Amino acid sequence: MAEPVFPAELRVPSRVLFGPGVLRHLGEVAGAFGKRALLVTGSASVRRGGTLGKIEAVLQSHGVASVHVTVRHEPDVESVDKASAMGRSAGCDFVIAVGGGSVIDLAKSAAGMIPNEGSLLDYLEGVGTGKTMARAPLPLIAVPTTAGTGSEATKNAVINGYSLTRGPFKKSFRDPRLVPAVALVDPELSMGASSEITTACGMDALTQLVESLTSLHATAVTDALAVSGIEAVGRSLQRAVENGYGLEARVEMAYAALLSGICLSNAGLGAVHGLASPVSAHAPVPHGHICAVLLPLVTGANLAALREGRGRQEALRGYERAEEALGAPIAGFCGRFRIRGFGSFGLKLEDLSRVVAGATSGSMKTNPVELTPQELEGILKEAL
Repeated sequence: MAEPVFPAELRVPSRVLFGPGVLRHLGEVAGAFGKRALLVTGSASVRRGGTLGKIEAVLQSHGVASVHVTVRHEPDVESVDKASAMGRSAGCDFVIAVGGGSVIDLAKSAAGMIPNEGSLLDYLEGVGTGKTMARAPLPLIAVPTTAGTGSEATKNAVINGYSLTRGPFKKSFRDPRLVPAVALVDPELSMGASSEITTACGMDALTQLVESLTSLHATAVTDALAVSGIEAVGRSLQRAVENGYGLEARVEMAYAALLSGICLSNAGLGAVHGLASPVSAHAPVPHGHICAVLLPLVTGANLAALREGRGRQEALRGYERAEEALGAPIAGFCGRFRIRGFGSFGLKLEDLSRVVAGATSGSMKTNPVELTPQELEGILKEAL
């Protein structure tokens, strides 16, 4: 076969609860892990409709006390270190994350750091000291309230920071043991999200699915999951954007996001995500927005190179399968949504060479084609 049938190792959460209303099981799930939880939530989403109060009540009814941390922005080293210190001093047995990707990433990092020594900075890829966790992380129950990042199923957390030698950065804290113990995915929690948030999250999920399908590490198993997720996006993203309270579309997008997390953890990603971190380190462009802008541009560059005979030729069929599942060309599908260029967020022409120089992550290494710095800079110029 042109590609492996099965990954050398398949990493998924130990338990997945999925469907409208499964949040009601949080208390019994949490009670199995201990008596004190570090509860990490967003600043607004879980307060909507009294969700936070319901969560705290259901935990108390199962004998679980909680120490609450609120996440107001994308996680950085300092906020993770602070949350970890709180969880450590409170004697937390496990961590619960209820929120979007930023919330889950902070919670995942805290789960790793509470039993371990030092600052998170020591453990980050590319900027740390190469330190690895000597002790296993605390169990994490991930409860996503958006349908995009798939963080409820991944083995890494993306963290912001600043280095005197590297300047601003966005790097991963990565370890196979960071995959959440439980992914509790209740699509009702994403109902009422704005059209802007729904678009950005949905385009993130779509990008992860397409990039996994065309990655150098794609397998038959991850391909099957990716195609199923892309079909769900094709059927439901536009409906979810147009109607924030349509449950059927929310269920499909939550399903697509979950699969995108499983796929990226086991197959890897590509140049969209390779560029995403350095872009957001130089300008405050939301991650999902970056994906929406770059997916059609990177797809075009990859296809042009593949048709010249460069790279993993099986990726040509991967792109064909993606567009068949989506029911539209990738560029045409992305064009349905109102997406601003990066220039409107303050990214400048003179920043592009530094963005390209910073695009050295593992995602870039699994892109089906080795794009040149000139090709990458050309993509970014179009994205302005």
